[in-house]
Amino acid sequence: MYSYVFCIYFLHMSFDLKGIQLDLAPLRDFFTNTLSDTQAILDAWTCRKEVCELVLRGGVHPEEFRERYAEGVFDYFLRVATEDTVDPRSNGITKLIDRIGYEGITTIELVDIFLYLKWEILSHIPDSLSSIGVVNGIHYVFEVHVLTIARMHATTVRRLLEEYRAAADASSIVSITDPEGNIVYANDIFCSVSGYSREELIGRKHNIIRHPDMSNEVFAGLWNTIKLKKVWK
Repeated sequence: MYSYVFCIYFLHMSFDLKGIQLDLAPLRDFFTNTLSDTQAILDAWTCRKEVCELVLRGGVHPEEFRERYAEGVFDYFLRVATEDTVDPRSNGITKLIDRIGYEGITTIELVDIFLYLKWEILSHIPDSLSSIGVVNGIHYVFEVHVLTIARMHATTVRRLLEEYRAAADASSIVSITDPEGNIVYANDIFCSVSGYSREELIGRKHNIIRHPDMSNEVFAGLWNTIKLKKVWK
C-alpha cells in the first residue's frame, strides 16, 4: 500500500498544476468541431501492445477492456475537455478501477494506460491544427485529471486491503513482526490462541509464543524462511 501512496506523492510533485489557468477554448473547438475519427483513436489505443499488457496485468482481457471500458474512458476525457465540471465517479473510469482493483497493477501502471490514450489523441491532430493551444490543452487536461484518477485508484486499493485484512482477521491466526522479530500486530484469534493479551504481545519477540518442544534449529529455519519472504512448512 505504501508504494501506491508514494506514487501519488510523486505524481503530485511532478505535475503540480494547481492554480494554473489555461485557455481551453482551442481544445474545446478541436474536440467539438474537428476531431471526427474517434474510432480510429480507440482502435489504435486499445490494440497497442503496451496497453494490452497493462490491462492483462490488472486481470482484464484486452477484448473485455475494448468492449466494456475503453469508450467510457475516452468519453470521460472528451467531456472534461469540453465541459466545465465532470465527476469521474459517474462514468467508465470508476467501473475500470473497480474491475482492476489492485491485483497485479500499480497506480503508476494504471496512469500509463490513460497516458497512452493521450499520445494517440496527439498523434491524430492534423498538422494544420497542431497549435500550441490544442497541444497544451490536451497535456493539461490529462495531467490534471489523471491525478484525480490515480487518487481514486489509491483509495480503492486501501479499501480492498482493509476488507482483506478484516476477512483474514475473522478467520485466521495473524501476527506481524518487524525485521528484528518484535511483534507489531496481533489479531484477536492470535491473542486467544497464544493466551496473551495484545498489550502483552506488542513489542515482544515472537519467540514468546514458541512451544518448548521446538528446537532452536527449527525455529531459526522458520525465521530465516520468513525473512526471505517464503512459505515455511
